[in-house]
Amino acid sequence: MIVAQIAQLSTFEEIIQLTLQGLALGAVYALIALGFVIIYKATGVLNFAHGALMLVGVYVTFSLVAGQIPRVWPISGLGQLLPFPEWMSWWTGLHINVRFPISVLLAIVFVALLGMLIERTALRKLVGQPVFAVVLVTLGLELVISTMVQSFWNPLQKAMPTPFPVTASLRIGNLSIQWASVWAIIVMVVVVLGFFAFFKYSKYGVAMRATALDQEAAMAMGIKASTVFGLAWALGGAMAAIAGAMFIPARLAGFISFTTVRFSALNAFPAAILGGLDSPGGAVVGGLGIGVAQVLSTRYLNPVLADLPVSLPNFHLVFPYVLMLLVLLVRPYGLFGTEEVRRV
Repeated sequence: MIVAQIAQLSTFEEIIQLTLQGLALGAVYALIALGFVIIYKATGVLNFAHGALMLVGVYVTFSLVAGQIPRVWPISGLGQLLPFPEWMSWWTGLHINVRFPISVLLAIVFVALLGMLIERTALRKLVGQPVFAVVLVTLGLELVISTMVQSFWNPLQKAMPTPFPVTASLRIGNLSIQWASVWAIIVMVVVVLGFFAFFKYSKYGVAMRATALDQEAAMAMGIKASTVFGLAWALGGAMAAIAGAMFIPARLAGFISFTTVRFSALNAFPAAILGGLDSPGGAVVGGLGIGVAQVLSTRYLNPVLADLPVSLPNFHLVFPYVLMLLVLLVRPYGLFGTEEVRRV
């Protein structure tokens, strides 16, 4: 697809075209990575269930936009989708430009509440426990949530109605970028600006920063760590829902693939590590950088490596992890992470 789009471009135009595509992919990665960083910075938990939260956000958005809800009873009917009841026909009659953003907002609220529920029920009692135990719990949560989503919505590919036609593109001279990708970048910029404004100016944002800096000192000042932890998980869930809503039209042309969405967070994980797990700004830079690197490697590295005796035609899939490992060899805490000094 990339080769077809750039066949008529000069070398310079080709690089610009690929960079634009990479920034669109990186915008989604940045949103996912930001979710990782928010939770880790506030709670010290590396949330491997983040992809499952994104999965929930995608399917809740799909149900609301498409007007199809999963059947929950009888059990034998799980996986069947039912149309909205007759009294909700006004909703499906709304224009997609109105129905889609409202559906995304409702999905954000739902996944944010789910994140808070996970923190309150599954993780609060693990405060102070070994990191390895908490990681295993988040892995278990990922498996449980993903299985439930698969059971309720079934894993068959679905078409999500969106306001972004696949053929609609913004053209600048010989360059073009799909409007879905343009909006992914715009949403990322707006969310990031709102995120930093929240952390700098709001009472709860300052409380989260204080708790992340020194939890004991923050508690001594009257800040409830439990409230901060719950808020962090809610924000992480919200980021997952937003990323999912942008991922489907921008990367999958509006078609929901269960496996692709489920493991998309793993593709963004190197971005969080690369930028620094405790650096929100690093997550943004890492996401954009990984997106551009992955698109450029698809164009320039894949053809070369595919001709080697040990063929690597899909090297772009692992290239972000290669970059992550190279950076960690030089900067173990990431490009913008805070180095920890411990006395032994």
